[in-house]
Amino acid sequence: MYLATGTRPDIAYAVSVVSQKLDCATMEDWNKVKRILKYLKGTADHGILFRNDGPKRIEAFSDADYAQDVETRRSTSGAVCKFAGGAVTWLSQKQKCIALSTTAAEIIAANEAAKDAV
Repeated sequence: MYLATGTRPDIAYAVSVVSQKLDCATMEDWNKVKRILKYLKGTADHGILFRNDGPKRIEAFSDADYAQDVETRRSTSGAVCKFAGGAVTWLSQKQKCIALSTTAAEIIAANEAAKDAV
């Protein structure tokens, strides 16, 4: 969890998925965790790069799925804010409310990205 929230935005979604079943984990969940660890081992040289030779601007990107969780019908938001080409904030989380359309799910995710950018 520390890596997903502190230094590795590329695993944020995968960690959030496996974290949902911590109270009743199965062997399949453990295999997912091991796969994340193997990915981290293979990408140990990856990192966040801030560029000095370009525009210093804030960029925000967001995306959402619509009702991916079949039990609660909640959507998942994803957002990343970058400065000078490097990520400074990111998130991948279930939305707090149930979106009634794909457009509503995307607006909620865009709102999260805008809050981070501000």
